[in-house]
Amino acid sequence: MMQTAPDAIESLTDKQCEALELVLRHMSSKEIAQRLEISPRAVDQRLDAVRIKLGAATRLEAAKLYQRHRGVGASDCLTSEPFPLPLDLPEQQESGGSEEPGFTLHDAGCWPAEWDDEPKFTAAAEPKPIVLGKALRFGLIIAGALALMVLILVMLAVAQALEVIIP
Repeated sequence: MMQTAPDAIESLTDKQCEALELVLRHMSSKEIAQRLEISPRAVDQRLDAVRIKLGAATRLEAAKLYQRHRGVGASDCLTSEPFPLPLDLPEQQESGGSEEPGFTLHDAGCWPAEWDDEPKFTAAAEPKPIVLGKALRFGLIIAGALALMVLILVMLAVAQALEVIIP
């Protein structure tokens, strides 16, 4: 016995509804999995079960059916909402002979997946140069030269083999 759409939507679990709401935010399975702290495969299985239960062709169609029935507001699902900016940006200090550039991106950082959370910035690690000793540099040069010579010898052997095959 096939359920009607409203009955099928009412029979969805809370976890299935949560996944559908994230689909409405145009999140991928990987993003949904990170948000729900489950595997992407589990997300796909959850959404496939919902899609079959609702008789929808795609997960987006199932999410739209859910949206229409539950009355999830369109403003909750738009991805074109204004990007939130942190309110506590550090002010640039003016100094007379500063070596800093005139334009600095203070708000650059990692934004959280959830729009409602307060942004948490992470500082990028400063790359450290690799310091090689003279002996190691010399060894790398010799190894590179040997590798190049081996490559040339292999190419010459291939050329000689082709001369034998193709007169």
